[in-house]
Amino acid sequence: MATDEQPRTRPASGSPLTERGDDASRREVMRVWLIVMEACLSILTVMVLLLPPEWSGPVLVTMSAGHGLHMFDVPALLVWLLGSGAVVGVWRAWR
Repeated sequence: MATDEQPRTRPASGSPLTERGDDASRREVMRVWLIVMEACLSILTVMVLLLPPEWSGPVLVTMSAGHGLHMFDVPALLVWLLGSGAVVGVWRAWR
């Protein structure tokens, strides 16, 4: 090691450099969690929508070929829509 070389030091914890880095990493972690939450909501909604008709409760709306909207489908879709709206709202707030 040369004598004129100084040891590397980390910036002080209150410096703008570390605050910016911490904020960026927090945002990245938050974005990953939001993507994971949205994926979980979507997977759970699809699971409920694919339940066999005998488990899904009475048919509320009948469509062509005997397919319909069942009693369990409505809350699943509402939870998915509200959850997706919340995820989008938080995502936009963290931009």
